[in-house]
Amino acid sequence: MFESSKKALQHSFFREFVVRHRHRDVNPLDIFIASYPKSGNTWLRSLLATAICGEKPKRNEIGRLIPYIGYQSESEFKLPSGGRLIKTHEPHRREYRKAIYIVRDWREVCVSYYYFERRHARCDEKFASFLKKFQEGKVDGFGKWTDHVNSWLKENQNNQKILFVKYEYLVENTRQVLNDALKFVGVTPCLDLGDVIKEHSREKMVKDEDSSMAKNSSIPFVRSKYAGQNLEEFFLKSKGERVDEEFMRLNQYLNYS
Repeated sequence: MFESSKKALQHSFFREFVVRHRHRDVNPLDIFIASYPKSGNTWLRSLLATAICGEKPKRNEIGRLIPYIGYQSESEFKLPSGGRLIKTHEPHRREYRKAIYIVRDWREVCVSYYYFERRHARCDEKFASFLKKFQEGKVDGFGKWTDHVNSWLKENQNNQKILFVKYEYLVENTRQVLNDALKFVGVTPCLDLGDVIKEHSREKMVKDEDSSMAKNSSIPFVRSKYAGQNLEEFFLKSKGERVDEEFMRLNQYLNYS
């Protein structure tokens, strides 16, 4: 027991060291596109990149326009303010002075994450086992969904420098959310927003999907609008696994039924 705790501590310390290193040259003028994984970050990032450059950029070009945290020195795009747009999945940090935060129903996140891990051959377990791991915050290094969202909600209460976006609203009102996001970062689009959205329709995203990194390409990266169109089916099958009340309370607070 002592050994496992020691290893967990070492892992936690190492990760914090890596995360600090990734944030070493963050500029106070940088603006972040943040979310827990599988919450719509990649989609909004792609929409913004297309609106910024006036055409749909290739996958490797998106990283130069809106890099992932740790690669910001490679950014080739500067905001009018002089900062950069940077993608992150970290909980809120003091370096994040201005950000767009995307939140999604945790059940949708969990189901989407389950398929993502299976697609990359990092998960061969039943959904019930994955659900337990997800609720404990042990799928990756980003911790529990509840802790992550709460860290941003706490900061968002009296902060005009955080734009809070619900994934479901992004799906249903893409043009409005994209317009709000562009105004928030201070960028005038180089392409009509209707054309930007057409370039990122589900049909086009499925067609353009890159399966080269997937170990199991039969499981698509782009699934349905909502990963959990059969949520009830998933969670009924997992009835042996208790759903953490903390997750349900936060879902209710966010007005998810």
